[in-house]
Amino acid sequence: MGTFTLDKTASFVLIAVLILMPVVSHAGGLGIAPLVFILGSIGLLLHLMSSEKKIPRSPVFLTFGLFLLWVCFTSLWSPYHPDDLLTNYIKLFIMGLVFYFAPSVMKKVAQTKRLVLQRIFIVTTFLSAIFVTIDIWSGFKFTLLFNPASSSDELVYRIIDAEQNLGHAITVLILFSAPMTILLKLNFKIWKLLSILFFTLIFLAAWKNNLWIGIIGTAAVILTLFLAFKFPNNLPKIALFIVASSIILAPLQAFVSSQFLANDLSVIPISWEHRLRMWAYCWPVIQDNFLAGLGFDAVRTFDEQWKTRSGMNLTIVSLHPHNAGIHIWTETGLIGCMLVCAFIFTLFRTFSKFVTGRNRAVLISGIIIGALFISVSTYGAWQFWWWASVYFSLGLIHLIPNREV
Repeated sequence: MGTFTLDKTASFVLIAVLILMPVVSHAGGLGIAPLVFILGSIGLLLHLMSSEKKIPRSPVFLTFGLFLLWVCFTSLWSPYHPDDLLTNYIKLFIMGLVFYFAPSVMKKVAQTKRLVLQRIFIVTTFLSAIFVTIDIWSGFKFTLLFNPASSSDELVYRIIDAEQNLGHAITVLILFSAPMTILLKLNFKIWKLLSILFFTLIFLAAWKNNLWIGIIGTAAVILTLFLAFKFPNNLPKIALFIVASSIILAPLQAFVSSQFLANDLSVIPISWEHRLRMWAYCWPVIQDNFLAGLGFDAVRTFDEQWKTRSGMNLTIVSLHPHNAGIHIWTETGLIGCMLVCAFIFTLFRTFSKFVTGRNRAVLISGIIIGALFISVSTYGAWQFWWWASVYFSLGLIHLIPNREV
């Protein structure tokens, strides 16, 4: 494939991904992983065909690769033994490294089509917020229109799936909210009004869908945007430091959660009680496997249950602990924590290179804090679609001119 053809392909695919992103997000987000994997594959080809092959010597790439290798290595002593030839840790290793190259496609295409990419992202993301909000407030009529239920029992399961899928869509919108704010600022005089409208849509969708982290995450991003506008030189580094601290201190969070179990938890929503029980359950596991962890995907073998206040029996740790830091410590131990923190700290220099002005500082800070709040309360450490969402959102920095005031 010639350079000209590859450049044309990169442009076409990126525009297609921007258009499809709201659709796959609305459907639960799982489709984001293959979309970003395709982008990353094109980015890898662009890199291999370029004259400058610096990636193998990049501290960011090396530390990230070492972390993924360690994750794979821990599978040797994991109690989870999948039958699949292409195991989750192999998929994580391959997809993680390929995702790394996805932002470079945005950088390449933005050199000639920055304004087009900005407009497409603004339109599609705003439409996503509108349709997600309307779907939730209408009782999931959009979802049921395309995926109707044939019986009342099936309708119950359809609604449960819709709540979860649109919850994922809301978290993606939170991740995109900082880029949306900056791109509105660059394109519209009434950007503040449009930004308020966008955040209001996210808030209303999260509130109606009973997604507490959507409300908390939205508030955290808004606060971060204000601070980043005021302190653009420091906020990205502070945000990275907070992320690293959340992982380092994750065992403390698990320990504190274990102490809460002695109290009356009926005063908090059952979803947060479940989280406290999950985090507390992982505390003795972290203690017993402090150095190397229990092994990749070990939490999938945790089948102990608890009786809820309504009398239902639920698995304490459902697939993952809903906290990336605790998940990393539980399965990869202190070594995993050190490797992922090394990766985070190598990003300081990289961010200093790309965060060349106030707008980029605001964008990157908002993405980091949005991803942090969601990752420490909602998702596990190894969810491919969430990794893809974060990499895609970070690539949006290239839609901002790198010479700005």
